[in-house]
Amino acid sequence: MTKLISLTKSHPKFFNTTQYKAMFSPDFAVGWHAIDRHLRSMLPNCAFHHYKNSDPNDLLDNIAVCEWEDGHLYCVSYGLSALYYNEVSYGNLISKYGFELTFHIVKALQPFSLEVYVQFLQEIAKLIIHTDLDTSQYQHKFELNESTLQLLEHQYAYFSLSADPILKKMGSPHGQHQFIEIHLHV
Repeated sequence: MTKLISLTKSHPKFFNTTQYKAMFSPDFAVGWHAIDRHLRSMLPNCAFHHYKNSDPNDLLDNIAVCEWEDGHLYCVSYGLSALYYNEVSYGNLISKYGFELTFHIVKALQPFSLEVYVQFLQEIAKLIIHTDLDTSQYQHKFELNESTLQLLEHQYAYFSLSADPILKKMGSPHGQHQFIEIHLHV
């Protein structure tokens, strides 16, 4: 289940919040910086531009986007794993929901603006979390909800999920999470 947040500590040494307090200040985005480091290590030649969210009702705080040499865009979500300083999250086995989303936008097939795709990722995150979709159901097609269908002008009806082949599972002081790629289907 995606909604359960693991409070099981991954290793006894991480029970000590004194160590966490010594390493990080309360205004430091611990998980956010961990994702940034992971992107730099896995994709060292890519420059990501960040689209920070200002709506507190959305699940994703940020979407990072880079452009590949062939012109397609690669999007990575921030917010489904624990991003901010939180002593309770320190040393958890799983970081918040345990995953972040990725999405490829092929340049030749970009009928929508980048803002539409950013909102699309927000809607998919809500759909997954609020309906408790099992993100390990790879190759299964999930129906898009009405707001997502409207965003994409009813050009797509379903989406599927798979393990992202580029970004491998990563760990942070708040636990591990994986990257799950979204695929659209008519």
